[in-house]
Amino acid sequence: INIAPNRDATLFPHYMSKRGLMLGGEFRYLEPDYSGLIRYETLDDRIEDKSRDSLMFRHGQKLTDRLRLDVNVQKTSDEDYFSDFGDRLEVSSQSNLPREGVLSYTGDNWNGFVRWQRYQTLSTLYHPVAKPYDRMPQLAFTAQPTLAQGLETTAQGELTEFNHSTQTDGTRTWVYPSISVPFNQSWGFITPKVGVHATNYRLRPENGDNESHS
Repeated sequence: INIAPNRDATLFPHYMSKRGLMLGGEFRYLEPDYSGLIRYETLDDRIEDKSRDSLMFRHGQKLTDRLRLDVNVQKTSDEDYFSDFGDRLEVSSQSNLPREGVLSYTGDNWNGFVRWQRYQTLSTLYHPVAKPYDRMPQLAFTAQPTLAQGLETTAQGELTEFNHSTQTDGTRTWVYPSISVPFNQSWGFITPKVGVHATNYRLRPENGDNESHS
């Protein structure tokens, strides 16, 4: 359905003789400062005797000239949804459904972002999948300050809070400042570089004691 030059919708009913009628639809939109899609499927499954559905929502938006927001939310009603209704490729690529939001900023000679990320893990008896850690939140930055002419300086860093329902939680922090001096000629180039990579883990075992590792 062509709603407008920058919007459209697709409807896709799918009848299964044993399970019933699945109704699905997808809506896409495109604007100068944002775009995205919404996809939804639902079915009253006669075999399982319950309602089953799947949702995908993706949205990207330019909030200002420097600030951007990206959202990706995917979910299903149960772990067997894709193995019952998807093809093999889809099943193998849809083991962990993300639910994340990313707020990113681009400044003068630097950029950074903050991410909140969780997953719905589709682990079944015949297709077991290990649940990944949630990142709640993850903060990262990259900067390239100008200290002197001829020097290229870079500083990178990240702080991530890792959460898990059955594993040890913890916080990881790392920084990586570096300085390089590029020499470029018509016959070749050489770039001496020195940097320091420092990482620290602060773990929280189930007994409640903090453990720090660098």
